[in-house]
Amino acid sequence: MRFTIAHEIAHFILHRDESPDTIRDDQFYRALSNPLEAEANRLAAEILMPWHLVNELTSQGVTSLDELASRMQVSKQAMAIRLGIPYDQTWE
Repeated sequence: MRFTIAHEIAHFILHRDESPDTIRDDQFYRALSNPLEAEANRLAAEILMPWHLVNELTSQGVTSLDELASRMQVSKQAMAIRLGIPYDQTWE
């Protein structure tokens, strides 16, 4: 849920000038191209899981996906994507 909110905030920050004035809800964002979605995902990840905090945790010995996700208050899937590791839905 936090990632979704951060993702939508990222769209507002990055893409608000690309939205036509006639669209007042998130209809525009649902139709965005993949590069814009990826850009919003990257900013959302940086907002919620900044590398300096991830690196700080791992240097303190926190290496479990579960623990990293818990500490950063994100899903395991979001943390796995941030770390660039394959994510298996059966981990939930």
